[in-house]
Amino acid sequence: MTKPLFIAFEGIDGCGKTTQLERLAMRLAADKVDYVTCRAIGGSKLGDEVRKIFLHGPDMTALSELLLMSACVAQMIAEVVRPALAEGKWVLCDRWYLSSIAYQGYGKGLDIKTIDRIRKEVCQVFNPDLIVYIQAPIEVCKDRSFIRNKGKIDRFESMGLDFFQRVEKGFEVTASFFSPNIKRIDGTAPASIVARDIWNAISETPRV
Repeated sequence: MTKPLFIAFEGIDGCGKTTQLERLAMRLAADKVDYVTCRAIGGSKLGDEVRKIFLHGPDMTALSELLLMSACVAQMIAEVVRPALAEGKWVLCDRWYLSSIAYQGYGKGLDIKTIDRIRKEVCQVFNPDLIVYIQAPIEVCKDRSFIRNKGKIDRFESMGLDFFQRVEKGFEVTASFFSPNIKRIDGTAPASIVARDIWNAISETPRV
């Protein structure tokens, strides 16, 4: 029997990751594949409360952001990921630790080794089988986010272009250097093409 897949979607806000996660969920449902969805900032009762502070609370240090996100992930693994995989369900997660490396590491200057040390402590053996990194230019992402949020912006979206350029570099460096289970997807293509490319990446992911 093939094992269920744990898939995380990554990229700058507005790249299309949440839309593509939802499209994949609909495809799995149509194929009668059991799955759950979750998100690294959120993903549990505790996480949903923390998310409000993370996105809309007062400014905070990069380390504080990392620790809040890690608390969410630890709870999500206990409440959602571990039980779902044990039951044979796929797990589709909106964001993972690539975002911490990009946003808190490259964006805000937090030491990458600190991020990785905390990631290993929190995740243990629960890491995605596939990380879908959706690439799109910063300008495109910001326009999409503005339209999606009807002009309202969260604490991160209010940061300047320099910040997002550093974040973009963080995603690029991480995707080039880290795990081979990271697949780059062109997020500027039509949504149906992006979904097709993601499905092809999933089809190539080992499931035994």
